[in-house]
Amino acid sequence: MRSEEEILARFRDVYSRTLESRTEEHIARKSINCKFNSRFRLKKFGLVGFCTNPTVTISEHRGAFVCNDDDIACSCKKYECKHTIDSVRSDLDDIMRNPSMCGQEYPKLAMLLWFLQRTSPSEQSRVSRLKSALFDMARSVLFILSFRWI
Repeated sequence: MRSEEEILARFRDVYSRTLESRTEEHIARKSINCKFNSRFRLKKFGLVGFCTNPTVTISEHRGAFVCNDDDIACSCKKYECKHTIDSVRSDLDDIMRNPSMCGQEYPKLAMLLWFLQRTSPSEQSRVSRLKSALFDMARSVLFILSFRWI
């Protein structure tokens, strides 16, 4: 069985790799990461991104400018990323705080986190296990004698 230090080192390694890949994905110059890109579902086309930057829509002399391609985002002079490194880190930390979201998106991290948070009875001392068992038994007897179960 692995020690807690080995598991903690593995958790830190997986967390840093996850944060790095998530940062690369959210900081990349893509149309979906642009602050001015709004996505709408159209019947025949599916999800389409439109630029809402007023300087771009005025310069194009149209009411709407379709920005659905990463090549367009790379060549756009008015591109602004809506994510920062700090926001990516805080989003990942928020996901880590929610066990169901963490388990869905990052099962390896969820499993390592679960193992680090759990305390197994074999690692507790015998005295503390005996003390908790006696306390639980005394509380049950007290509830029975005071008729709190009715």
